[in-house]
Amino acid sequence: MEIKVALPELREDLARRVRIACNLQAGFGHRVKYVPVADRDCQILFVESAAAGAADRIRQAVSSGVTVVVFGVVDLPGQAGIVVADDRSIAELASDIQAAIALRRERPVAAANGHAGGDAVGNRGRLGPGQLLERLAGPDLAGSGNLKVTAGSVVLLIRRGTSRVLGRSHSDIMAGAERLAQEGGQIEAIVDFDPKHYASWAARSLDSFLVRLAKAAPGLPPAREDLSFRLDDWPDLAESGDQVAIHVAARLVAGPANIAQLARETGAEPDALSRLLWAFRAAGLLADGAGTRPGAGASVQQPIVRPAASRPGLLTRIARRFGLEMAR
Repeated sequence: MEIKVALPELREDLARRVRIACNLQAGFGHRVKYVPVADRDCQILFVESAAAGAADRIRQAVSSGVTVVVFGVVDLPGQAGIVVADDRSIAELASDIQAAIALRRERPVAAANGHAGGDAVGNRGRLGPGQLLERLAGPDLAGSGNLKVTAGSVVLLIRRGTSRVLGRSHSDIMAGAERLAQEGGQIEAIVDFDPKHYASWAARSLDSFLVRLAKAAPGLPPAREDLSFRLDDWPDLAESGDQVAIHVAARLVAGPANIAQLARETGAEPDALSRLLWAFRAAGLLADGAGTRPGAGASVQQPIVRPAASRPGLLTRIARRFGLEMAR
């Protein structure tokens, strides 16, 4: 695939590193063609935020649908491109270019938001922290295995099938989690997912990531006290260090329990338990104890239940814990 890029007035040392990193894209099946910044076919623009006229160039590129890679500091919508430091190594720049190419390949699925104060998914509407977790746990994204979550300039990829959250670096994943918990973000389903475009991205446990997010996110409604819950699979909680979460997971894997039972057996407050249930639901693990499938608007107030036929087999569940591609 041919990728048309523009490098307007980059410093000589930076331009050299970017060109070498662009040449390395041949190993991923991409041929880079350099074009003038004014070229209407330009697909990726590299620009230094401190350069003269950079703000106008970035604004024009974003409005024209050009993906931008900005060196420096700038408040850039996540879907528009990426922001990186200007001292990136050639290998890191090659990874950044892969990320920019991946952004261009992703196609959001338009779906009703279902929350006041947010636009439809695909319309770049930002959700609050609690709303975002509810969307992850909701029915319209239940069948989406690969999701892009944007927090400011940080882009994360959620892979439910492998129980992993991906970022361009481990620090991006941690920074993204903190920003999502404080400010919320945007979420989109990825239709044409190609794993090789994210081969260089860092990966962490999705289940632990969601537990940390749920504990910090304000605005989550409580779970219904009259419902029992169970877990279809063991969550990967090693990175969370949360003993209550591990205790609750063990109890729900053993059999269904309601909030009152969990509170008695773990000593945890109902609010903390509700947040854990939201995290498990968003990870695609939580079902209700009755085994019935509710309609639209389901949540931990009326959880969606995966049909028994779709429960993963033993090998697939083991693979999921290790983030292997056979787990879907």
